[in-house]
Amino acid sequence: MSYHHTLSQNHQLVIHKCDPYTLFIGVICGSAKQIQPLLEDINRLSTKSFLQSIGVHILLNGETEESLGKVISQIYQKTSRTTFNIIKNEDIEQILPIGSARSVLQKELGHKMDMVENSIVWILDDDMRIPEISERYLTWLPQFKSKGIDVLIGNFEGGSPNPPA
Repeated sequence: MSYHHTLSQNHQLVIHKCDPYTLFIGVICGSAKQIQPLLEDINRLSTKSFLQSIGVHILLNGETEESLGKVISQIYQKTSRTTFNIIKNEDIEQILPIGSARSVLQKELGHKMDMVENSIVWILDDDMRIPEISERYLTWLPQFKSKGIDVLIGNFEGGSPNPPA
């Protein structure tokens, strides 16, 4: 696949015209305070015309549903195209190891993606931010999917090279 046509004259990725799709975002939450900036960024994304809707799936792992609910209600209005699914750790007293938590989240998101046609999953860490440039690459995701590419793994610019858990 040739990508040379996707860059503008100044070597910037350009926005790709795509049909609106449903974006499922998965996050493991250990702290309502830590996830708040990410939720604010997701709220900003919900206004983008290339997104039909956003479903945010949050696995509680050390945080209470009440604390997270307060943060969500401060950011989102009922008219938002964003929905929330809070996945509870059965044993609130025990924090799941990151590998187990990721498996729970991936399984949940896989089921959702199977149920909703024209959907894409994006898994993020609760301390991440979504930069303005995201609009440029998010519009390309349906193109990858149409070519049979089901998984894309990105990096976080400036992030540490942590080994898998």
